[in-house]
Amino acid sequence: MHDIAVGIWSLIKRLWKAFEPRAEERRLKIDWRLQDKLEIYSDVELLKIIISNLLENSISYSVEGSSIRVEARAASSNLNIVVENAVDGPEVSSENLEKFFDPFYRGDQSRAQEGNHAGIGLGFSREIVELLGGTIKVSQVSANRIAFEVSLPRCARSLICDSQLAKHLRPVTFVLADADFLVSAPKHILVVAGRVEPSFVGTFGRG
Repeated sequence: MHDIAVGIWSLIKRLWKAFEPRAEERRLKIDWRLQDKLEIYSDVELLKIIISNLLENSISYSVEGSSIRVEARAASSNLNIVVENAVDGPEVSSENLEKFFDPFYRGDQSRAQEGNHAGIGLGFSREIVELLGGTIKVSQVSANRIAFEVSLPRCARSLICDSQLAKHLRPVTFVLADADFLVSAPKHILVVAGRVEPSFVGTFGRG
């Protein structure tokens, strides 16, 4: 895995472009609630898989003509991403909600609307989220709306250092790819007492 600083707002919006035609075809409205200048230090390719699967799932199983809420916000030292959509059919029990992460689960009408999904994506996303040190859960927020929430640490799994330690480590300059969701300047993310404290520096110390 290769961890870099990622602007989550730009990443989500860029990934959405691939799903926009299907959303328009199904007359789905998007309620964007993205915190500005929100960043996470993680593996961007794995983040793409997680977010894409959540967006794909919401479009596939939303009631036609309904709305999808996409939210990203900071919560202490974590980043929370919520994708909520309307579903058709009876209220789902908590036991069956957990089955949404099981491969090939198609337990009710709301999970079979599109007819061309095997249900593997959410289970795969859970594995990736846990690999990144996070959690993913599903809840029924109302009688006909379901929300998936991903919580990820904003700092890389192995990146725990303080300003004093960084002074004695070998500096390494990051070269970031030319993508608008990547932070343009090299960034030193500092973890102090469980908080993420970003500060721009020219290099980053690594042992």
